[in-house]
Amino acid sequence: MRSSSRHAGWAVLLSCIALLLTGCLSTAAAEPSQERQRIRDLGVVIGNYPTGSLNAITDVAGVKVGHTTLIQGDGQLKPGQGPVRTGVTVVIPRDDVWHKKMIKQYPAIGIEDDTLTPVVAECDDGRLNDIQGRHVSEQDVMAALDSASGDPVTEGTVGAGTGMVSYGFKGGIGTASRKLSEKDGGYTIGVLVNANHGRRPELVIAGVPVGKLYEPPPQMSDVLSPGQSEGSIIVIIATDAPLDSRQLARLAKRAALGLARTGSTARHSSGDFMLAFSTANVIPHYPKEPTYQLTQLADTHLNPLITGTVEATEEAILNALTMATTVTGRDGHRIEAIDLGRLQTLLSGSRRN
Repeated sequence: MRSSSRHAGWAVLLSCIALLLTGCLSTAAAEPSQERQRIRDLGVVIGNYPTGSLNAITDVAGVKVGHTTLIQGDGQLKPGQGPVRTGVTVVIPRDDVWHKKMIKQYPAIGIEDDTLTPVVAECDDGRLNDIQGRHVSEQDVMAALDSASGDPVTEGTVGAGTGMVSYGFKGGIGTASRKLSEKDGGYTIGVLVNANHGRRPELVIAGVPVGKLYEPPPQMSDVLSPGQSEGSIIVIIATDAPLDSRQLARLAKRAALGLARTGSTARHSSGDFMLAFSTANVIPHYPKEPTYQLTQLADTHLNPLITGTVEATEEAILNALTMATTVTGRDGHRIEAIDLGRLQTLLSGSRRN
């Protein structure tokens, strides 16, 4: 079943990264056993910098996120047919990235002589999904683009996060942001992740070795077995600070520090990668003048942005875990969401000690 939702929320399309929330979920597929909460709502504050008003990548003005979620069928895997536990999440980096490159008088004709080339990324959801079926269609991507908005971002088991597994728990989409002081430029940094990485014993939350303290139930043993794929994570960083490509690459590299704070060691076959973009400078498509001006932040003022990126990346990953819901996929594979009550007990116990 396919249906759309304005706030449903990777494959990842960046120049444009989408989600269409399935309208009817099988109880065997998605099991919202408890109300899910973001990590900050559980009383866990990550880092020192304040968040944006939404604590999401959409705090960066002009950035929009949309999703399409596909959940169909249950039972034994039939390659090419199902069960389906997948989706697409799109991030549109600024307002109106489409129409300035189209023929204005006749937009139905489409592009004139150039194309918009999206950045597309993927994570392996084969533990839960019929990955051979390639079930995400052009229609699903367009629905995600159409649903994209600058509103609060739906997190967890949604869009490209539908089939994700992170640290042996149900993973998926997570987001967070940081707002710098006016002294530091007043810039905003937003991060969105698709978390499909890590092993249970590695998980660290606010300095507490949660993965070691949280005993895995028997049905999770195969998720933790040595022969399983190492997984991967996609991290998208947006900012309104005027940075060039070299500086953005520096931010992207620092996001790995936020990933490490949650316990990840970026294992041999783990496909972890980070993309960063700035909305500050608009480069004319066909400039009339031979030159144009760009604003660039001095390297000596990058430190607050680096810190904000690290903090937002860490929090986005934790939001993906605490907002995800339990899913049963192909061949009855069941991936449990982290139990929030149990998590709070572990965290509070560690604080007392």
